[in-house]
Amino acid sequence: MAPDGEPETRRLLASDYTATNGAFTLTVRAGTRRGPSHLHPRLSLGVPSGGLARLLLVFLVTEAKKRKSPTVPLGRTLADLCGALDVTPSGGRRGRLRYLFDQLLRLATCSVAFQWETGTGYGHLGRERYRGESVLLVEAYDLWWERATATAATGAPAPIDGPAVAGGTITLGAQLWDLCRTACFPLDWRKIQALRDYPAALDLYAFLTHRLDKLQTDGAPEVALNYDQLHAQLGSHYATDEAGRLTPRGKKDFGHNLRRALRRVQLLWPALDVATPRGRFVVRSTGPDVPHR
Repeated sequence: MAPDGEPETRRLLASDYTATNGAFTLTVRAGTRRGPSHLHPRLSLGVPSGGLARLLLVFLVTEAKKRKSPTVPLGRTLADLCGALDVTPSGGRRGRLRYLFDQLLRLATCSVAFQWETGTGYGHLGRERYRGESVLLVEAYDLWWERATATAATGAPAPIDGPAVAGGTITLGAQLWDLCRTACFPLDWRKIQALRDYPAALDLYAFLTHRLDKLQTDGAPEVALNYDQLHAQLGSHYATDEAGRLTPRGKKDFGHNLRRALRRVQLLWPALDVATPRGRFVVRSTGPDVPHR
């Protein structure tokens, strides 16, 4: 068992997540924690994933923007943080407290790499070019988790489902903080909360808000995107060919899930004007969901 009471086998998580579109590759690398022995000195914490990880990232960026500082305090206890996120602070091995702290630690320790690889192959006429950039979402973090104090009668450790406190701070990476100050666009926190259990719909909501903000800035009436273009922004491991384009099966599966996510977004955003003719996604300019102040 791990020090936190979880089986060590549950810690053997993926060390990275990779998505490729043509020459571009996005890689999210997980942080690590101390392993159980010298044979396994480090174990992957896993990459941040799911709606809660997205919710945490939006929260951190929002708080940094409001405070005009890259350093965000997380409150005195995990319950305080849960209150700020509107997450029920349930305990136990599978409770939201443990899951929240786990996703927070994953987010704080991961790194993101952007790579572009182009070329015409080997040989005396070959030409290749490699470009890349690495981004730290979090530059510094100080997190702690502590179960309730030992019982007074026996001195034994508190039960694993007992109350817990935590705290600390997170400092956003320099590049992310620069983007927060110069290129942020507002989202409706209520919609983020409503969609947190539907990661695909949450991603689509953020994408549409960004595109509608750009349409308003450019003065364009609409933008039409095909499924391959949308897959490059929102897709994950749908079937593609060697050139990175969706296969017929991949396009069918992606289109089905995209339309299902769109229906969830439209329930919360009635003013949204999006048409889905065969194989395309047409977004008509209605202005962003939340106007800039």
